[in-house]
Amino acid sequence: MNITTDSNSDEAFAKAATQHITRTNLGGRVEVSVGGYFYTVTIPDNYRALIEYRRGWGGLENMHINATPNQDRALRAQLARTGDNRA
Repeated sequence: MNITTDSNSDEAFAKAATQHITRTNLGGRVEVSVGGYFYTVTIPDNYRALIEYRRGWGGLENMHINATPNQDRALRAQLARTGDNRA
């Protein structure tokens, strides 16, 4: 089951847009901590950024929460500034 809404998603996207983002073969990827969870934000080359997973006390949960167009632009700008090929 995919979780498609989350009260922390806006904060997770905002925090991700201020972090170092690593470029992988799946696009940009960053993990941020918000509200007791660790959110994995992925920035694919051809689709809008999204939260794919979160992990916490209950283990790993699949998610599929798309960024808004403004959040996507902010994440792509940060990826352009900090993205690398270390992964």
